[in-house]
Amino acid sequence: MPATTSDSPTRQVTVTSDLFIGGLRTAPEAGRYFTTTEAVTGEPIARVAAASASDARRAVDAAATALPEWAATA
Repeated sequence: MPATTSDSPTRQVTVTSDLFIGGLRTAPEAGRYFTTTEAVTGEPIARVAAASASDARRAVDAAATALPEWAATA
């Protein structure tokens, strides 16, 4: 996750957070992100992937695929 900071009086931090599906970081299928902000100052903290129903389905499918191997470790 790349991060940048500046030495300006109002510190700006930009971090992009993708989805984590099937053990891999991946961009959301629709390419949509939203910005989270610091509650007190309103300054941007991070750009976060906005998952769609399709992204959720991919995550559920990946979890179902991984379940048998994971369950065998218990």
